[in-house]
Amino acid sequence: MKKLIVIDGNSLIYRAFFALPLLQTEGGRYTNGVYGFTTMLLKMLEDEKPDYMLVAFDKGKKNFRHDTYKEYKGHRPSTPDELREQFKTVKEMLELMNIKFYEAENYEADDIIGTVCEQAKGQKLKTTVVTGDKDILQLVDESVEVMLTRKGITNTERYDVEKFKEVYGINPAQFIDIKGLMGDSSDNIPGVPGVGEKTALKFIKKYKDIEGVYENVEECGGPKMREKLKANKDIAFISKDLATIFKEVPIDFKFEDLNIGIFDVKLKDMFMDLEFNSLLPKLNIETPQQQLKELEIKGNTNAKDLQNKKVAFWWTDSTIYVCDGKLVYKLEDEKQMNQFLCDESIDKICYDKKSVLHKASDIGCQPKELKFCSVIAAYLLKPEQKEYTMEFLSTNYIGNTAVCDEFPQNYSYALYNIAQNLKKELEEKKLWKLYLELELPLTEVLYTMERNGVNIDREHLTELKDEFSKRLADLEEKIYSYTDEKFNINSPKQLGKILFEELNLPVIKKTKTGYSTDVSVLEKLRTEHPIIEHLLQYRMVAKIKSTYLEGMEGLIGKNDGKIHTHFNQTITATGRLSSTEPNLQNIPIRVEEGRKVRKIFVPHQKDNILVSLDYSQIELRIMAHMSQDSVMIDGFKKEQDIHTRTAAEVYGVDLEEVTYEQRRNAKAVNFGIVYGISDYGLSQNLGISRKQAKEYIDRYFERYVGVKSFIEETVEKAKEKGYVTTLFNRRRYIPEINSRSFHRRSFAERTAVNTPIQGTAADIIKKAMVDIHKANLACDMLLQVHDDLVFEIDKSKADQVIPQIRTLMEGTIKLDVALTVDVNKGNNWYNME
Repeated sequence: MKKLIVIDGNSLIYRAFFALPLLQTEGGRYTNGVYGFTTMLLKMLEDEKPDYMLVAFDKGKKNFRHDTYKEYKGHRPSTPDELREQFKTVKEMLELMNIKFYEAENYEADDIIGTVCEQAKGQKLKTTVVTGDKDILQLVDESVEVMLTRKGITNTERYDVEKFKEVYGINPAQFIDIKGLMGDSSDNIPGVPGVGEKTALKFIKKYKDIEGVYENVEECGGPKMREKLKANKDIAFISKDLATIFKEVPIDFKFEDLNIGIFDVKLKDMFMDLEFNSLLPKLNIETPQQQLKELEIKGNTNAKDLQNKKVAFWWTDSTIYVCDGKLVYKLEDEKQMNQFLCDESIDKICYDKKSVLHKASDIGCQPKELKFCSVIAAYLLKPEQKEYTMEFLSTNYIGNTAVCDEFPQNYSYALYNIAQNLKKELEEKKLWKLYLELELPLTEVLYTMERNGVNIDREHLTELKDEFSKRLADLEEKIYSYTDEKFNINSPKQLGKILFEELNLPVIKKTKTGYSTDVSVLEKLRTEHPIIEHLLQYRMVAKIKSTYLEGMEGLIGKNDGKIHTHFNQTITATGRLSSTEPNLQNIPIRVEEGRKVRKIFVPHQKDNILVSLDYSQIELRIMAHMSQDSVMIDGFKKEQDIHTRTAAEVYGVDLEEVTYEQRRNAKAVNFGIVYGISDYGLSQNLGISRKQAKEYIDRYFERYVGVKSFIEETVEKAKEKGYVTTLFNRRRYIPEINSRSFHRRSFAERTAVNTPIQGTAADIIKKAMVDIHKANLACDMLLQVHDDLVFEIDKSKADQVIPQIRTLMEGTIKLDVALTVDVNKGNNWYNME
């Protein structure tokens, strides 16, 4: 027997919309209803393997039932705006899937479903109706079953005749009599007041239908029940009519039109636009790429055969596979690989340029014309992505995953096609200049810095380890002085027992395994007992010792005595660089113990010094420029201390009268505003009440009107576009900017304000790095940490080179507020003046 699936379109989209988070594409298009509907649809096609399929929709709010009862479905809330637009998308998608959908004027989706089920009986089809609406259960019979969606979008429960009788104890056709008596609040079907499902079932089991109930109404329940039944007889019969599915809707279709066919190739593009990346592999679209199994290789190739071509290449351990868009060539001889990489006439597309530079360096080669780096391009287009694997690139930019380690030659073919689509999208989104002039050349800068490394003073590293070990031992003794016995300080379970059972400190938080002793808990207990301060110190010292001193010791190169940190260009959504092995961005320099770690970083030659050049208050200067706030710009132009100026403005005093405390408060607000600080956050930072914090922020915005306008306008633009941009046009998508959740929306709004500022700061220092590298000055760029660049320079050349670097850094971009750079130099990264 052939199988037909009929889907209640309205029910499934509504269920998906409310079951899933409010998903959005990078461009701000809502997709959670579509995504949930599509996921369930594809699952049904895979699991059920139907011969025919149809989707039914409501058409309009009014139908023939309103002629009988005007209040029918009258209490239902209006469709959310975020959902309304998704119905059109679902219907467009169904057309590309070649799945028929129907809607009929004056009828509901239920009526279309009932009509189709009735006609399917004449075709001897086995019909499954998929819905979240129990009303459909009245259609269950020997040829019709209902798949009722429960929690979320994947949990379902099947009802055939046997299952229905087991649950309700009646026949499915009697379900409308139940509805007639009890009504249905979701559809605003009134029913008989005071009759619930239990009572209705009792009456229908005994008297078969509403007619039977009223023929025996004098036997139904007590006097009050009989009175209600009699008084609402007309309502009961009207309710039954309202609940009855009409099975003769005039829709014109043939069952052969409902055949399951091949999806339209354009469906892949639609899925990519909707960012349904995880669903792409499920599409049964026959394309050249998906048919691709193993590309033919044009033997061992001479590098000269590739001259004056545009190619993509994939480099395995011992082989380079090269594709010119049509053929794949193979290079295995190291000499040929060298010639290919160094040939300036070959325009090369690669997966990860920095990795290629390192790999080529290992075989004594300096590649030329690495014109396109796929990973960097994808990062600019999708900065929130965690990884840019070949599978991700293939799925998103050529719509297939026809790449695997078994056929590495396919990677070069895929990269060739991926690059074309990446470049097109970069140009469409006006990101090509940022890619070409900043991010692509930056890969060479970072490669050079990684190759340079930074020299480590092993002797001082050992001294610091010993110093920290002694400090930990002292702290241990202090901690044990407050307890009856020694315990494992690093064991949360043992520590919890000491703090909350032996010392009877107040319990702040519990976990599944016992008392919580995390940092937030210890901070709240700081004033409760002197042991807490020692515990916090112990943890801080232990972390610095293990993470940085012991951790870095294992990363020192055996041949050169240097640490070669990895700079990550595609990690942060704001555009900032990060570093790993070791992470030099997170050395806790606000505490002396953390700052001491910097002592081990030293020049690798005695006649050299380390020089640090740091952008001064760069984010506040960018804020002044972007907000065009006249007060803030005036302060910077007059070279006033910006925090003192802010305090003077907010407190209404002269610059000379500003106190230390007032300046401290102003500094907290100045930097807090950049990060969208709330009154609660400011109150926590300054140790004041939320009311005081709010008053301070309000006074700030009264004086800095331009800043307030900038924040409001930035948020509004983000809500409209779905993304924000830096001065260099870097984009960051903020999908939750229109979230119904206050907390998600608030976080998104803070991100929207902060990103253009922090992102522009990141772009500025990146451009400075590129400009300095191109200038080929007599210095080695070693480190980039936040707004700081660290160089190693020959002492005899320092007076000449430092001003050159400073000029390039301060001239990176012309703002209405001048960029300024502070210079420090010394014999290690700690001792700098």
